[in-house]
Amino acid sequence: VVAFTRRHEGATLMVIAGRLFARLLREAILPPLGESVWADTTVAINLPDGTRLTNTLTDETLIVEHGHIKLGVAFARLPAAALLGPT
Repeated sequence: VVAFTRRHEGATLMVIAGRLFARLLREAILPPLGESVWADTTVAINLPDGTRLTNTLTDETLIVEHGHIKLGVAFARLPAAALLGPT
């Protein structure tokens, strides 16, 4: 997983993309989506717990928990996310 965070004028954008995930899929031909693939994998983000982020690619809302975003939730529909929220 590759993740980058940028802050500008009161907004935070975190872009996350899955990569090198062939071992997660084993022999499956389906894309790497959901909690069954990503299990308890998370990405750290320096925002307060409870902060709501909008995935601009899917219009889903994610919530920061214990300083992390769950990849199973972020990658529920696409193996990438562009999360927009406050700083």
